[in-house]
Amino acid sequence: MLEMIKGTPLNFFPLGDLELIADLIYLNGPILSLLRNNKGDYYLYRWSDVDEQFNRWLVFRITSPDLHLYLEEKEITLRQLILHPVDGFLYMVDIDDDLNYHHVMFVEPANLPTSYLPTENTYYKFEPIYYDTPVTQVESKAEDLVPLQQIQENLNHAQTNRY
Repeated sequence: MLEMIKGTPLNFFPLGDLELIADLIYLNGPILSLLRNNKGDYYLYRWSDVDEQFNRWLVFRITSPDLHLYLEEKEITLRQLILHPVDGFLYMVDIDDDLNYHHVMFVEPANLPTSYLPTENTYYKFEPIYYDTPVTQVESKAEDLVPLQQIQENLNHAQTNRY
């Protein structure tokens, strides 16, 4: 049974279609995935719970500088990202086996059960699995372009080192 969460229910998932860039943590299935919308905003999907019908995910926007600090510099933890999301809230969504979204809601970080939070020292130490999705640079501030370039380089490296 999924944990009861206090939040604001939504009738639909407001982010629309997101493009999968990489599974950042993958253990018998994705645990943490990086996605992007058509405006170039990045989102993390963090697997949090499961029952017979659904996998529960926390979804939240992440800036390019924070993504760089998490993935490359290892200066911030996943716990910090979840407890201090850019927008001040996260989306919680239950996804069925057919990838249909159910029970979508806005959730404030303070309302998350402790079982949904990573431990204090959850610095990134995995190898991401990049997909064939082209990574394009979007018009943004100069400081935002560095992580995008690094993602592109990682994607190119992964594609040239395939079997």
